[in-house]
Amino acid sequence: MDADRRRGHRRRAAAGMEPARRDRYRSSQLGVAPRRGIRRRGGAPCGSSGGRRRAGDRDAALRTVMTGASPGGPWRTVVVDDEPLARQTLRLLLAREADFAIVAECGHGADAIDAIRRECPDVLFLDVQMPEVDGFEVLRRLEPGTVPAVIFVTAFDRYALQAFEQHALDYLLKPFSDERFAIVLERTRVRLRERTFASMVGRLSALLSATEAQERRQLVVRDGGRTVVIPHDEILWIEAEDYCARIHLRERTFLVRDSLRALGNSLDRSGFVRVHRSAIANVACIREIEPLASGDQRLTLSDGTVLKVSRTYRAYVVNAVGKRSRA
Repeated sequence: MDADRRRGHRRRAAAGMEPARRDRYRSSQLGVAPRRGIRRRGGAPCGSSGGRRRAGDRDAALRTVMTGASPGGPWRTVVVDDEPLARQTLRLLLAREADFAIVAECGHGADAIDAIRRECPDVLFLDVQMPEVDGFEVLRRLEPGTVPAVIFVTAFDRYALQAFEQHALDYLLKPFSDERFAIVLERTRVRLRERTFASMVGRLSALLSATEAQERRQLVVRDGGRTVVIPHDEILWIEAEDYCARIHLRERTFLVRDSLRALGNSLDRSGFVRVHRSAIANVACIREIEPLASGDQRLTLSDGTVLKVSRTYRAYVVNAVGKRSRA
């Protein structure tokens, strides 16, 4: 009875505690130490930002790419028509749409070309028949890659085929109904979202490639109890020392517990070349190569270091130096 009474007292006491305190109380009753933040090797708690700055920078850059262009507008719009009433009609219809914003109106083709180059619009409502510079000529004068989504607006249906040959998104035949205008706008929205996502994918791919290239231009090694990040352009050459490797920088050297093969696999292949079974050189630091009577070669680095180039690796060295001179 006494044991049951004590257990009941402990359950009631635990029920009245705050969750964190209750967990510690129960753990102590079971003889288990209360759980703290799990720590990684080296003492940093899980989720800690220590040692992860580059990953954080990359994530921030990714967020910038993903939020840099909204797939829902507002879409920058230019209206071009030599009739003021036609421009007013388009202006009033577009004013109802929250995802379209008129950034320029033009009554002449020449003005339209300047406005498109200046404003870089997403959408262009373009009249076909205008004095001096018509709608087709406007598009011909624009630089490749700067032409927005084009919707031709005209009172003459004979231009329809030529409009679509100019890769027009759609065609509005004056006078048009509100229903027809709504259909054209919805089709335009779909195309603009496709363009936006394609652009985001392209920029994301370029960012990841640049990030990967940046990471490849750094060598991460252990120096005693420290982790050292060495930019590739600071490395002159690396030599094997038994089961270790010595990295020669411009100002100092590092002896690391890595094989020459392992370090070579971590280096940018286009920036470093194996010159001997026991040495790797930075191609950018090679200043001179000269033949030896034995059939081997020797090269001189920018700091005056002379390395032997074995016959096995001679072709690789010559090829690497040649590629760099052509770059």
